Order: sequence, then C-alpha cells, then structure tokens
Amino acid sequence: MAFELKQCVIQNGCEGFYFIEKTGAYDVSLNPTGWGVPNPLINQVSIATLSVLYAGATVPVVIDVLGPLPTTNVDGYYEVTAAALGLTEMPAGITRVTYSITLVADTYTSTSLVLFDCEFDCCVAEKMIEAAQSVVNGDCCNDCTNDKVWNALFAEAVLEGARAATCSGLVDAANTDIEYLETKCGESPCSGC
Repeated sequence: MAFELKQCVIQNGCEGFYFIEKTGAYDVSLNPTGWGVPNPLINQVSIATLSVLYAGATVPVVIDVLGPLPTTNVDGYYEVTAAALGLTEMPAGITRVTYSITLVADTYTSTSLVLFDCEFDCCVAEKMIEAAQSVVNGDCCNDCTNDKVWNALFAEAVLEGARAATCSGLVDAANTDIEYLETKCGESPCSGC
C-alpha cells in the first residue's frame, strides 16, 4: 500500500480547533500507509502547512506547521485558534482544513471539514427552553405552544442534519441546513452564549 496522509480536526468551541495527524508510524500489518520505510520519512519533509478556509472566507489562511508536524504521534495535537486566523471567534458554518506536506519530489494532501455550530447550538437550546417553559406553564394545548415545540424539535433535527452532512463531506446539504438555521436564528443567532 502507498503512503496516505491522515488527519482529524476537532472543534474547540468557537475558539478554534485541534488538528491531529493520524498518519502514524509504518507497520507492515497494522499501518502499511504510515510514515517510514518503504514510505516517506518525516525528516524528508521540507514544507508542512495547514490551509484553513473558514465559513465566509474566499481565500484560505495558510499556517506553516513544519516542526510540530508532521509527526507519528497520533495522540498529539496542534491547536489552531481563531486569533491565529485573524478572527475573534470562528464563524458559524463549515471550515475546510487542508494539511499539505512536501517532500523533494512529491506533495501529499489531506482535507477535513468541521462545522462550527456553537451559535446554532445555542439558538436551538434557547428554542428548546422556550418550548419547555411554554409547556410547563400550562400552555400545552394552544397552537402557539405546539408551534414552539415543533420549531424547536425541527431546528434540532436540522442542526443534526448539518453535522451529519458535514461529517459525510456533503457540503451542499450541510449549507442548505445552515441557511435554514440562519433564517430561524439570524446572522449572529447567539452571540455571547
């Protein structure tokens, strides 16, 4: 099997994300696509970058990560903060993270998508609280309460749909869900949550 660059990106609230290289060390039976002979060696890497295209951006921010990355440590991480991208917080929506390494004659890349959903998550939580309070206050049989409950449950389902679509690489489907949530929550649905 040929060398394969692997990664994982984990959201860190709205403050940024953790990048984890999952390539690992070569092992003939356990990890034949990892770092080491017969595959590339880490000390052969001359360029290593993370290219981050956050929601709403048209040009990615490129971060030089040579030194801490590449690594065979699949338990370590590289933290990327919103501030490192010139932001105060990560904008709601899909962020594309491309890890790229260059050796003498070859370049390898790996891309992950992560949905920054904290604002939408807060919005859905507020809708759930509002629906629950309406029911607890004895308004369980009027149309207004039924609409609040329905809207809260539907918003939660749409948010889960956006998460699943992002995880599956279905960017158009995720963006459709995000657009719906923006109409229900507003451009900045929950700033300060």
